[in-house]
Amino acid sequence: MVLSWEDTLDLFRSVPMTFLLSFLMVAAVSSGAEAAYEFDVFRMYQYELHGHSFGCHGSLVNMEARTSSAAQLHRRCVVTRLRDLSAKSFDNLINRGAGSILVILPESLATSSISQSWNMLEQHLLEKHLTVPVYFAKETPELLRLHEDIVQKAESEQEATMAENLLGIFSSQGYQMVANTGESKPIKDATIPTLVGKLAGRGDEQQLPTLAIVAHYDAHSVSPHLAFGGDTNGSGVIALLELARLFSRLYADEKTKANFNLLFVLSGGGRYDYQGTRNWLDSIADSEENPLANVHYVLCLDSIGNGDGLSLHVSKPPKEGTPPHAVVASLQEVASGMGLNFTMVHKKINLAEDTSAWEHERFSMKRIPAATLSWYPSSTAAKHRHSAYDQRSNVDSEVVTRNIHFLAEGIAHYIFSLSSKALGSGFSVFNRSVNLHSSLVSSLLDHFSSMPRSQQLLSRDSSVVSTLEQLLSRSCSVTRHITRPDKRDPDFIFYDATKAKMIAYSIKPGIFDLVLAFAVALYLLAIFGLVQMFPAITSHLTRFVPKTKVA
Repeated sequence: MVLSWEDTLDLFRSVPMTFLLSFLMVAAVSSGAEAAYEFDVFRMYQYELHGHSFGCHGSLVNMEARTSSAAQLHRRCVVTRLRDLSAKSFDNLINRGAGSILVILPESLATSSISQSWNMLEQHLLEKHLTVPVYFAKETPELLRLHEDIVQKAESEQEATMAENLLGIFSSQGYQMVANTGESKPIKDATIPTLVGKLAGRGDEQQLPTLAIVAHYDAHSVSPHLAFGGDTNGSGVIALLELARLFSRLYADEKTKANFNLLFVLSGGGRYDYQGTRNWLDSIADSEENPLANVHYVLCLDSIGNGDGLSLHVSKPPKEGTPPHAVVASLQEVASGMGLNFTMVHKKINLAEDTSAWEHERFSMKRIPAATLSWYPSSTAAKHRHSAYDQRSNVDSEVVTRNIHFLAEGIAHYIFSLSSKALGSGFSVFNRSVNLHSSLVSSLLDHFSSMPRSQQLLSRDSSVVSTLEQLLSRSCSVTRHITRPDKRDPDFIFYDATKAKMIAYSIKPGIFDLVLAFAVALYLLAIFGLVQMFPAITSHLTRFVPKTKVA
């Protein structure tokens, strides 16, 4: 069957031109972007404390990738390696209007070649308040190839001639970085659990004096998922658990019980002005069963996994003849017998500061005698203890074991009223070769340093808190105290979107789509004009077609 000119024209008219143009335009302009690589990224920390905002408040990323040396960074995602970034260059990227920043971290931050530069950059970022999304990603071969492609494309554009740049519009490829996360939002029902373990002494425990050991279990760094806290405060937590285990053996027998209650407190929110300790102290202040009603001393443990000695940080030196002075004297006596460098550092509480320098300051504000034991000689030096660099490889398990032994002996000497001078310098309550094993300490450090412990990630049902409660409950009775922010005027607010999947799509430059769209538009306009003029053309052509005579 052969269609006549009239039938052909009716066929074209029967197809809506709007639909035809739309279909052809979409089919022609679609560039077919494909996912080149998908990887995990960790967002910079974000929280609010005492009404002040900290960290990075941006989370959305859907931008074309660029290097830090690119001329145009507005609405672009800067992809850079850690070794190419410094505090000064980071500020330069922000000032130049970078839309987002992705930092590629090496496999290990503990290498000496980058540890110093990373520490300086991280401490700089910990003081920042940004609206630009900042993400971190672990180095992989695929991610390094992606970065190399971006660098090579930038270098070729800088060295190319005008003609080569025009040709590159059609031949070159780029990457669109997309993070599959929404806007960050406050975490609903955020909590800070605090675990309180108790070993009751011999006699009426309500009348007995108390000695308390405290350590915060959370860690902090530039990103919640990079906060492993090997030394701060993994070492303090392991020491507390071991002390509870050692003294539980003594307290298991009435004959070796001391006339002292021992309290073991694993607090949360250390980086957030010790919110767990603060709230717990407020809750027991007016309680009839206040476990600190007759406390002689509170020893806070913070970063005891390095160094040749220990510093006892106090807000007020203990007066001679008082229980706090006797506790310190016992520690000094044991340290001298072990050949351990032990010093007391006095620093008054600075009420003008937004946060407390040490955890014992929270107790001192309540007029509870307390001190913090740390290998850091000052609070200024300890400012760098919150870092992603603080990993298991930077903690000496032998030093932690030595310090646990020192603390166990010092506490035992005080609660049992022992004297090394009378018993001899070689006397030991705990035989280190039998009761305290460095291999056990090392295994516990390995376990707790393998999990990120930022408080934002540790809800009341987190595996970290549950494991700590289980381990502590093996040695003593444990109760939980939950800290929640006030709904009207919260002291702290945590935010989600701490981790995301980022996808790098392989795409043509944006100008390529514009040129292609313009070319397709011209082509479709010509088709449209041809269809509109089809009747006139067919009418003109029919003049040359011989007429068929009807018989």
